[in-house]
Amino acid sequence: MGLARIQKVLIAVHRSELDKILAQIQEQGILHIIKTESTPQLTESSQEAKLSAEQIADAISYLESYTAKKGLLQGLVGTKPVVNQNELQETVTTYEATEKINQLKILHQKIQDIESKAKTVAADITLLTPWRQLDYDLSEIYAGGVRRIEMLLGVFPEKEDWAKAQTAIAELPIHLEAINQNERIYCLAVFPTTISNEAKSILLSHHFEIVDFSNLKGKPEILIRQLVQRQKELSQQREKLVAFSIDLLSELPKLKILYDYYLNQQQRHAVGRTLASTNSVSFIEGWIKWRDFKKLEKIIAKADSAVVEKVEPNPGEVPPVALQNHKIFRPFEIVLDMYGMPAYFEIDPTPLLAPWFLIFFALCLADVGYGIMLAIISFLLLKKMGAENKLLKVFTLAGIITIFAGAITGGWFGDIVDKLGINFLVELRNKVLLFDPIKNPMPFFILSIILGYLQVLFGILIEIYDSFRQGNVGGAIFEQLPWFLLLNSLVGFLLTGKFIPVAFKPVFAFIIFLSCATIIIFTRRSRETILTQALLFLIVLGGLFSLGSQWRFLPPSFVFAKYLAIIGFFALIVIAWLNLMKAKKIFRLIVFLLLLISTVLHFIVQLSLLVPILLGILFIFSDLKIRKNVKKIIWGLYTLYGASSYIGLILSYIRLMALGMSGAGIAMAINTIAWMVIKIPVLGIILAIVILVFGHLYNLAVNILGAFVHTLRLQYVEFFPRFFTGGGEKFNPFRWENKYIQVK
Repeated sequence: MGLARIQKVLIAVHRSELDKILAQIQEQGILHIIKTESTPQLTESSQEAKLSAEQIADAISYLESYTAKKGLLQGLVGTKPVVNQNELQETVTTYEATEKINQLKILHQKIQDIESKAKTVAADITLLTPWRQLDYDLSEIYAGGVRRIEMLLGVFPEKEDWAKAQTAIAELPIHLEAINQNERIYCLAVFPTTISNEAKSILLSHHFEIVDFSNLKGKPEILIRQLVQRQKELSQQREKLVAFSIDLLSELPKLKILYDYYLNQQQRHAVGRTLASTNSVSFIEGWIKWRDFKKLEKIIAKADSAVVEKVEPNPGEVPPVALQNHKIFRPFEIVLDMYGMPAYFEIDPTPLLAPWFLIFFALCLADVGYGIMLAIISFLLLKKMGAENKLLKVFTLAGIITIFAGAITGGWFGDIVDKLGINFLVELRNKVLLFDPIKNPMPFFILSIILGYLQVLFGILIEIYDSFRQGNVGGAIFEQLPWFLLLNSLVGFLLTGKFIPVAFKPVFAFIIFLSCATIIIFTRRSRETILTQALLFLIVLGGLFSLGSQWRFLPPSFVFAKYLAIIGFFALIVIAWLNLMKAKKIFRLIVFLLLLISTVLHFIVQLSLLVPILLGILFIFSDLKIRKNVKKIIWGLYTLYGASSYIGLILSYIRLMALGMSGAGIAMAINTIAWMVIKIPVLGIILAIVILVFGHLYNLAVNILGAFVHTLRLQYVEFFPRFFTGGGEKFNPFRWENKYIQVK
């Protein structure tokens, strides 16, 4: 349990060897480089200038458009081909990529041009099709002015508009001929050029939409045939180009190798441009794990003009955070990846949350059948992918634990065991069953509460340990430990006489009062006021012990604890008097004299003790140094009041029961429906199987999502705030990034 130890280093390298050093650092993936604002001018290789990752990406994208589409499952589990260094270098040095990329670019452009022309042809066919029956050459229609007759093609959107237009032109030399009718009326309008404006005005007033085919020559029927022929020609041309492109699919693996190579080369040059440098030397500043420093030294030793040194961080500079866990706990780092890294000096909570995560997830799912399915599916996907996948590993482990959670709660695909009526399965289910939450949910409720309570306490213990580890002894003793003792003592106090002997009741009460006094007085403390706070602690503790004795929570002898309060009270008066002698304040002097007089009168004439007590309190808190502790006491009282929040916090763990029971209820409903339809002749069995398979798959998927999300919530909202601060920067070494291949 812990974080990797990080060392800051500084590398000085001659500019001529910078790219070579960066390439080896990138290959090893061990250095978190600190970028600066400096932008030295790096000399790029001619090969990089001619070819970029973006150009290769365009070529890959074009070729992949002609590959078979991957299914959802294949897309999830698809693996990247493994390429060794020799194959990588051979491809980079020998493959004529520029020629192939240019060829693919030309093919792509030609196909785009053909597709653009095909769209235009298709649009023209669509426009001309309604005019197919027009027995006029379109060029003649738009040359009507020579014959002093004008002809217009147009459309009435509604038959009502067509009828009204016919009525409006009844007494005018305007002829309307319907060429085609469906929902719209396609017609030819003919009229003398002398009434052109009037005719157009009337037609347009009845929503006549003029169609312009002035750029076309020939009859629509003939034009449509020509366009259809043109469409076929374009389709044939496209098919030839596509076939030629498909023949080039064999180039795809090499292009993918080149893409990853040039992508990383470009990233290397981009990093180089962010390094501080002089005319001849570049400086690489970064962070490295201690265990990897020797690897870095070996890289630098191979260079002719480079040196590496360990350096101290700048003031206020905090190293990035690198998680370092055993392989068993490593998959659970995904929980932190989604939440945020711990601060550099904090504890890595990954191994601490792992068992809780598995238990909570299992109880949310709580079904043997679902656990088996989840474990098998996750394991197979993990094997198929051929690489580490933290989420699938977590699901595999969670599926195994879910089997046990389902066994103790009796969930076997809901109540499928009872439905099948197989004696062996029924006996097995009953042997391992601890409680049935459907028949009696109270044990599940109690289990959820106990687990929540234990995790909260565990979080407080972690914070106590971490405070001691960092040397914050005061924080551990006065801030975290009192809460741990208070919560446990309260539970013990409430359970005395039921599960705990009554004899322990005073012990719990003693710890409760001691913890409360500590929280009130020492939640906020400082060295300057520690003596005053210690005396205030005696006063509060003595008062609480005295009250506890009167309320019979503590033995009668504790009534004498009031003398602790009296001693502390008079000690504060002495401190206030000493401060008064230094400050010589008239008001405080008067109060002090009244305090003395009232005390004497109390013994002589039996003046009420309340008077000197009130004057003593006034005198004590008239001292500025003592008065500063009032705010601390108020804050301590507010903090103690916050103990009530633990009730709601622990109750939030009831979601474990709620999710577990809801999933079981839905599973039982699916089984009931299946057993209802199974009675249908012939199709009954088939329908029942379909309902069972798809119903339980759906329920499994929904419950996995719910279990994962709510288990995360319990860690993030209820567990982490007890001890986790976070905010650390993730250790992100400069490394080779792979999109298409894995480099061995």
